[in-house]
Amino acid sequence: MQLEGITALVVDDHRDTLELAGMVLEWDGAHVLEAKSAEEALKLLDRNAVDVVVCDIYLPRLDGRAFVRELRRRHDQKREIPALAVSGDADPERVQLALDAGFDKFQAKPLDTDVLVEQVRRLVGR
Repeated sequence: MQLEGITALVVDDHRDTLELAGMVLEWDGAHVLEAKSAEEALKLLDRNAVDVVVCDIYLPRLDGRAFVRELRRRHDQKREIPALAVSGDADPERVQLALDAGFDKFQAKPLDTDVLVEQVRRLVGR
């Protein structure tokens, strides 16, 4: 339960990945907010304090890179929210694009749940 007291926002348009990531983080003690789109995630961020974001890169309409840039623009004035990019496309160039957009770390899909939890723990300093 190393994520006790942490609020994580998980953003993914694929229901299975969204539910898996949320469930795994909850098992480790996190409170999890889930969004199926970047637009929904931004609305949740406007109403909730979040300690970490886990976000798919390929979202409909507003993709994960645009989302994290908007996250940084809106929220960095208060404090930086660490963000983990997830994607089935782990080509080194795509990974670098995600990091350049403002993500702190990258994890390939399909998600390895142990790696996911470890990445989130590191991002929140646990």
